[in-house]
Amino acid sequence: MPRHILFILHCSAFLLAVCQTSQAQDLKKLPSTASLPESSVPGEVRIYYWDDITGDSIEALTANETYPESPDLTKTVTELQGVTSRGDNYGSLVRGYILPPATGLYTFYVSGDDETEFWLSSSYDASQKSKIAAVPDWTRSLNYSKYSSQRSPAIELSADKGYYFEIVHKEAGGGDHFSVAWDGPGFSREIISGQNIASYIVDSTSAPNVDGGLTSDVAYTNGFVGQYFQGRDFDRFLAARNDQTIYFQSSSGSFADGQLKDNFSARWYGEFTAPHPDGGRNYTFRVRTDDGFRLYVDGEKNLSAWRDQGASAYTTTVTFQPQQSVNLMMEYYEHGGAAVAQLSIIDDSTGAELKIGEVVRSPDLSVPSDTDSDGDGLSDTWELRNGLSPWLDDASEINNNRYTSVPTTPEPDTGTVTLSWTAPLTRVNGSSISLSEIQRYEIVYGDSPSDLSNTVVVGGAQTSAEISGLSSTTWYFSMKTVDTDGLKSESSKVLSHTVE
Repeated sequence: MPRHILFILHCSAFLLAVCQTSQAQDLKKLPSTASLPESSVPGEVRIYYWDDITGDSIEALTANETYPESPDLTKTVTELQGVTSRGDNYGSLVRGYILPPATGLYTFYVSGDDETEFWLSSSYDASQKSKIAAVPDWTRSLNYSKYSSQRSPAIELSADKGYYFEIVHKEAGGGDHFSVAWDGPGFSREIISGQNIASYIVDSTSAPNVDGGLTSDVAYTNGFVGQYFQGRDFDRFLAARNDQTIYFQSSSGSFADGQLKDNFSARWYGEFTAPHPDGGRNYTFRVRTDDGFRLYVDGEKNLSAWRDQGASAYTTTVTFQPQQSVNLMMEYYEHGGAAVAQLSIIDDSTGAELKIGEVVRSPDLSVPSDTDSDGDGLSDTWELRNGLSPWLDDASEINNNRYTSVPTTPEPDTGTVTLSWTAPLTRVNGSSISLSEIQRYEIVYGDSPSDLSNTVVVGGAQTSAEISGLSSTTWYFSMKTVDTDGLKSESSKVLSHTVE
């Protein structure tokens, strides 16, 4: 059974589990990263999964239009061995760098069920990769002798270099697994462990060097990056683009090509810089939507009305110092009928509405960059282009008293429930978990225990949440914890509270 943490709701308590399967590594024992791109993380690599792909051949995976840019799930592992019994009809890709412990000859071995390939480059450069070992059909777990193709020729590697590699794996049905082992100078065959791997840098175009490796500044443009999804809960990513403003209004349409006119969602990212020259100054953020929205300022959720509603306006006021910059994120969903999503920023000292293009900027999606703000091995521009978040910093402290939030048209006869909990201290495997490894908490609620259709997401640094706008009835609440690898705990016990 998993470990549990305490969740408190008006003096009631229930238990919540946190799951994690990665093993901890002693980074002091890892090789030097001098030969790697700057943001590469030693001791781990990521597995990218694509689900609901039939067939047992690698071609079934690589021919899919979402490969390799848009996986359904990612996971971090600390050795070159995948999970077993994950399921059927999926494909996976592992990218990273091999770090040889000594200069000499190495032989690689691959096992898998079903077809599995191991590719290795002669340097850090992915374009120089070649297939050196493969499973053409399937093998038992850790069996490296069923086919002659499972073993590579002896390859000379240098201890002062990193070598790009890929594992491509396709599962159809039955058992599923893959692993890559090697032998080399002074050691016999063993699975390649975290001491000899490092995560891959997307969009890497320059050779790393001993002075700190690949560096690249983000190219910015005015306005926001908009990400567009089908489904009300960001269910299927469709497209991303640079938007000058957030000002959308449609009586019967969507905001992007490919979106249906109803049941869609969107998310916008940008960096706001207060333009005043001196002293503290208040700025009011005004959001008007039909239907639901959430607005985050500097990682803190300042406004939220995640529910079906006609066009309604809400405001929050924030104090800024001269030229202070903060990240903005606005999330939105449309259920049916008219679709409205608008954001404006007002300088309270003058009453003037600011021009968004002059005070908000975002990464230019047309210019590749290797900057990785959240340290997850994926560049900011790649994450934005593929429907992910580049700026999660859930371990940083946030002063909740800096902000006030007031709807311009308050809803009558509504109540508020405050929920609080204690952050988990251990993972399911018994190892410790730090705040920086908790990405978020997902709270679901509704007026029936079988229909928890409303969602509130709070950052991993928070241990409480306030849910407002609740009508006079009995409400039911449950919660999950999500770590930085996207692994979710089981849902907590459902608790209830009656709003009078």
